[in-house]
Amino acid sequence: MEQTGAGFLALPDNPDQDPTLDWREVFGNDQPVEVEIGIGKGRFIIDAASRQPAANFIGVEW
Repeated sequence: MEQTGAGFLALPDNPDQDPTLDWREVFGNDQPVEVEIGIGKGRFIIDAASRQPAANFIGVEW
């Protein structure tokens, strides 16, 4: 896992590597994780994160 910028992660495409993420390692806490698939410009996830500071958010754009 490589951090590529403020809040962006690039996951290597390696079939021999376990793709499981440790959310505690990624976010540095044990808060619940909310996932949005298809974030577009990110407006919804940014609004949701500002309204729910007790959760971690990750957006996936394909």
